[in-house]
Amino acid sequence: MSSTSSHCDYVDAPKAATPKRLRLLKGKEIVRIGDFVEDKDGKGGYVPWEGPAGFQADSFVKPIYRAGARAARS
Repeated sequence: MSSTSSHCDYVDAPKAATPKRLRLLKGKEIVRIGDFVEDKDGKGGYVPWEGPAGFQADSFVKPIYRAGARAARS
């Protein structure tokens, strides 16, 4: 990874960095109030999404997370 911050930094971030209480939304899932985005400082904190709802998760630059158990991997 390069030293500059870009969208790729979020895509390449290890999944272990995401708290177990949050799951990454799939691209076609609709973002709603109460979902989470990574904090602006990029230090691993997450803040509730307070913007408009109704957009698909893949239309955002940053990944969107939702509270709930992660799906078990097979």
